[in-house]
Amino acid sequence: MSRFVVSASTGSYPVFVQSDVPGIKEIPEHLFANDGRIILITDERVAGFHGATIEKHLVGLGFHPVVLTVPAGERAKKPNTVIRLCREMLQHGAQRGTPVCGFGGGVVGDIAGFVASIYMRGVPLLHIPTTLLAQVDSSVGGKTGVDLPEGKNLIGTFWAPSFVWSCTSFLSSLPARRVREGLSEALKYGYIARPDLLDRCLQIPPRSPNEDPDRLSNFVFDCISVKADVVTKDEHEKGLREILNFGHTIGHGIERIMGYRKITHGEAVAIGMVAELALGEVLGVSPKGIAQDASERLSRIGLPTMIPSGIDAQTLVEAVSHDKKNVGKKRTIITISTPGTPERIQLTDRELLKNLNLAQCAVINR
Repeated sequence: MSRFVVSASTGSYPVFVQSDVPGIKEIPEHLFANDGRIILITDERVAGFHGATIEKHLVGLGFHPVVLTVPAGERAKKPNTVIRLCREMLQHGAQRGTPVCGFGGGVVGDIAGFVASIYMRGVPLLHIPTTLLAQVDSSVGGKTGVDLPEGKNLIGTFWAPSFVWSCTSFLSSLPARRVREGLSEALKYGYIARPDLLDRCLQIPPRSPNEDPDRLSNFVFDCISVKADVVTKDEHEKGLREILNFGHTIGHGIERIMGYRKITHGEAVAIGMVAELALGEVLGVSPKGIAQDASERLSRIGLPTMIPSGIDAQTLVEAVSHDKKNVGKKRTIITISTPGTPERIQLTDRELLKNLNLAQCAVINR
């Protein structure tokens, strides 16, 4: 088991990474308030695969879990889902000290975190991520949120967990497509901070990620260590933390245009990284060929790299107009000057449209 500590404004919290179940025993005493009751929020798919295992483990630790489920996928990230869960918690007697545990992927973590942050003005939160994307990215950092029709994660809070437990054995049940989208986020860390991860991403086989358990758990640990370092320095995204959005401005726009269907978040981020690197090349910030390098790496993993047919530059610019990173009338783009060195660019809609068109041979599939 590997362990490190993340600093947050509300106090520090530990993150555990290990390759087997059962897991940790170091549970903070305050989480056993209200007779050990704990609200376990998960999705229907994860509940079917791992629900009995995690319930048994929580009972063994002294908890009395109440399981609440949501549909699998981005479609669950709606305000009405949060309201329903809060009402169900009330019906089950959840009080101000009753912890919420998000058990699932990034969507479940976002929902559970948001519920924990607003129920009775805030209750303790635990994360047990079950996807590669959640383990290397979304389970650490305290961001929560749900979507509006106008854009992704437009309603949310910052709410740090009490601890995070990442058990890589859960990844064995993932479809290869879900492993690939986690590798997309991991490749992001390679470009913004740890160039060694660029090659290591290619060593995790999507169809059998646990082929080498030690390699996988070390990989997860090193990825999340990058994020932990960034969010410790800038918890509330006032500056440095924006580098974690590399690939996400364009990626979120693509997700919105496609109605959060037919494409996963990690696939959209993969396309977004290539697009934002191509923009960097056009603007003279990124070295020539870096977008092609990223495209080849992502293609080897099995991820898409071209903006889907039918999405033109104008439509894409309009889709990012509600991005939460926007400053006034400028859109924030993260690109890379050299692997390990991110750069922040701000463009007006006109500038973004012009430069997307200039870079269309790399990013627009007509």
